This record gives sequence, C-alpha cells and structure tokens, in this order.
Amino acid sequence: MKAMVGFVFFLLFLAGYALVTLWNMGEDAEISVPTVTELSASAWRPSHIGEMKLDEDTSLYVQFETDGKLGGYAGCNRFFGSFELSDNAIHIEPLGITRMACASQIMSFEISFIEALQSATTVARANTRIALRNDQGQAVARFDAIERQDTQ
Repeated sequence: MKAMVGFVFFLLFLAGYALVTLWNMGEDAEISVPTVTELSASAWRPSHIGEMKLDEDTSLYVQFETDGKLGGYAGCNRFFGSFELSDNAIHIEPLGITRMACASQIMSFEISFIEALQSATTVARANTRIALRNDQGQAVARFDAIERQDTQ
C-alpha cells in the first residue's frame, strides 16, 4: 500500500511539473530539447528574466552560433562568450562584456540578465520559445525567437 501511495505521489509530481513547464512556455507548446542548429537559427529576445516580464520591444537579445560561441546585447553593452550544449544541459562560460557607462538602473538590469544566462543549466524549446532553467529547476530566463542580429 505504501508503495502505491508513493507511486501515485510521484505521478502527481510529474504531472504538476509538466503543467508548470507548459505554463512557462506557452499554450499548446510541444516541449523539446533544442539542438545547436535550432538555437543558432534565430536570435532570442528575452520575454522574462526570472519572473519579471519584459516589454516586447526590448532591444536585448542573445544569439547562439553553431561553433559554440554566443553574443548579444544587454541593454547598454554587448556581451560575448561560449557555451556547450549536451542533450538539454547547457553550460554558458563566464561572459565578457564591453564597458560602456550607462545609467545605474540599466547597469543593474544588465547584471541580472548576464547572471541569468550564466546560471542556466538546462534549456527547453517550445515552438518559437526557449526557457533556461537553473540547477533548482527555476526559470531564469524565457526567450522568443527573433531575426538574427548583425553582430558587427
């Protein structure tokens, strides 16, 4: 009997996790593990950093390359670095960033964005969205696909 209760609890836990994941990714989304090619096919504009929803017209983005490099724009400064993808596990190396001076609010936001990227341990894709999660399973950032950006 105890085994049956434990099994039912486990099934309920899995169902709850699946519902939370679907809620975080969008309606009618099929969750999959992205390949490097799929990640590099688009640039990715953050829709959320943690639980904070961003404006749809934000200029922030991250762009993954098939050679394991990444780059993007954090609001004032550009950033660059490398990443490794294995199944749904992602590891983003410490990122380099240009050092333009900006308003303190923007700089604070940039730090949050960079920290979110660097704390990601898993990635999942649903249609034109990706979600990065930390090692506790919390969504650290969610992104929508946008056109690739000129990185020059």
